[in-house]
Amino acid sequence: MILHWLTNRFADAVEGIDETTQPHSSAELALIAKMMALLESNRAPALANDAELWAAVYANPTEHAPRQVLADFLLEREDPRGELIALQLAAEKTPAAIKREQALLKAHVTEWLGPIAPVVTKSSVVFSRGFLSEALARFKNEHDVKRYGAYDEWSTIEVLRHAPVMSLSQLRWATFVPPQMTGLREFELLAGASLPFLLEVDRPWRALERGGFWRIDETEFQRLVSEGPAMMPALHTLRFLRLEPDWLKSWPAQWVRVTVPNDSRLLPALLARFEQTGVERVSTQVPESGELSFERNAAGRLGKLTIRGQCYAAQILSTLSELKPGSVSGYVGDPEYPLNSETIARLNALR
Repeated sequence: MILHWLTNRFADAVEGIDETTQPHSSAELALIAKMMALLESNRAPALANDAELWAAVYANPTEHAPRQVLADFLLEREDPRGELIALQLAAEKTPAAIKREQALLKAHVTEWLGPIAPVVTKSSVVFSRGFLSEALARFKNEHDVKRYGAYDEWSTIEVLRHAPVMSLSQLRWATFVPPQMTGLREFELLAGASLPFLLEVDRPWRALERGGFWRIDETEFQRLVSEGPAMMPALHTLRFLRLEPDWLKSWPAQWVRVTVPNDSRLLPALLARFEQTGVERVSTQVPESGELSFERNAAGRLGKLTIRGQCYAAQILSTLSELKPGSVSGYVGDPEYPLNSETIARLNALR
């Protein structure tokens, strides 16, 4: 593919050479004729070349080189997509370059989403290195998946989120994961019903590091634990909106960070279960933007508490209400949101 592109560029350059030069020997003329024949045999039609360049990007979504070649090709044709790719591949970005990126995306985002535009929320999209890299998908049913799910434009997505599910009967399809996403690093939030899209594909998700599940039952959870490590070898962080302590019969060693439901009744048992695994941090989220995290202390227990973001006193007290004294070995609050005296007293009582 790239050989064809280079050949075309060289052939174009040769055609532009001024031929009013000194006469060549017969041997030189024969060599030139041979070179030109080779160039012509390798020259790809412009339309095919265009398709090959796009295909190379989609087949190698983590690589820079195919995008740079495509950018050069498009810039020669004054295609604004080439300008966006070049701007976003640049090592340094000036304020003017950033402003230009924003203008290009505002003018062309729907066009550049191409055939998947009907099932992508426009306000959610992020373009990186000239291509879609983050998106909120909104498949409604199997029909949407069959109509829009096979396009190459999904290939470059690194972070995939799904819109809220309107019908539980369509849960599997509404959380569809296109298999073309070979560079996918993070998904949020899937359903257990959509596990086949992760586990029944013909190659592992080698780039996948983080994932979240909205609705999952025990059978689906056990399948995730059993088959997930082989299919998602780089995965280390998971989030669950439902997780029962009794489900934790085993836990993969490489899954070292987990976010559990904010349920004060379950939290003590979940911490106790995860202490028996290799998990380094257990977190729970609180409205609107806060998080309580339990990390390993010097004794190896999940007792070192860190409070991040805006957590109201009532939320913290509710989340910790079922913990027993000795559960917390130490705590750190967020300096931007100081703890009040009641919260401090409760935390000290848990030490």
